[in-house]
Amino acid sequence: TWGESRNKAFNFFTLVEIIAVFSLRKIGISFNKIKIAHNQMIKLLNTPYPFATSKLMSDGGMIFWDYDESIFIDLDRTLQLSLKEIIEPFCKKLDFCQSTNLAERYWPLGKNHTIAVDPHHCFGQPTIFGTNISTHSILKIYSSGESQECIKTIYDLRTNQIEDALSYEDRYAA
Repeated sequence: TWGESRNKAFNFFTLVEIIAVFSLRKIGISFNKIKIAHNQMIKLLNTPYPFATSKLMSDGGMIFWDYDESIFIDLDRTLQLSLKEIIEPFCKKLDFCQSTNLAERYWPLGKNHTIAVDPHHCFGQPTIFGTNISTHSILKIYSSGESQECIKTIYDLRTNQIEDALSYEDRYAA
């Protein structure tokens, strides 16, 4: 029925939370620690999407909340304080909205590349930033035998944009 299919959909903030959980698991954080941190942040921030805020950080062993300019709070059950300068290198692949502190754009290859996941472009599919051209479209055209030079001409793109799209598809689409 109609109501059952609605339960299978999720919004952009849920996607960011899934990516955050995946990223935390990838660097070795246990699911139990992730669950505890998520519950702590729900209480501290009063939001259903705490992992979609700019305040989530990790050092690979613990999960922290960015409390202020110099302090992180360890999101285990103790809520101990930690120095920010030691932990900050994590979470550099997201852009955050200034007014809400919620994630608004994800850079899967990093911010020095041109591929972005943005809910305002192509329904959140990975695109070449500043366009509505999906990475999948570039892969399909390239796989059909068109050269990068031809694709550049057709879509008015730069070489690095095409290379980023193909690189993304090679790494993440599988």
